[in-house]
Amino acid sequence: MARLETGALELNEVVVVLDRVYEPKQKINFEQWRFLTYFLSGGTDEVKTLLKWVGNPKSPPTQLNYEEAKKTLEVFRDTWTASQRLQRLQQDLANKIADVARMVSWKPQDIPLLQTHYNNLKTGGYNQADTVQSVINDLARRSAS
Repeated sequence: MARLETGALELNEVVVVLDRVYEPKQKINFEQWRFLTYFLSGGTDEVKTLLKWVGNPKSPPTQLNYEEAKKTLEVFRDTWTASQRLQRLQQDLANKIADVARMVSWKPQDIPLLQTHYNNLKTGGYNQADTVQSVINDLARRSAS
């Protein structure tokens, strides 16, 4: 309890709470786990972005502008490392990374961010790596033209 007295949980800590959303047989419903994730984090912008996408949101975004997409992939990048032992959360993240990667027209300076996601997905054995690689390839072709 000393941790709660010193401040909100960091993103890399709060993902453990969010992962409980995916438990098939739980005594409290997933909305309560989502609320706890938000509450324990202090409602940071990063956690708000994360909750828009993962943990059974009512309706994930279907459109993003470039800045929102970039911010979202940055939050997903930071969450990925913390979710290493949280298989259900990481599977959801993999799906959402691919979704966001397809939503906007990326800029050449975004290749390192996209490449990080590709490497993480490939290393984790996720097929969504192919989607991210396709986005990188399209971006590289456009940049070369």
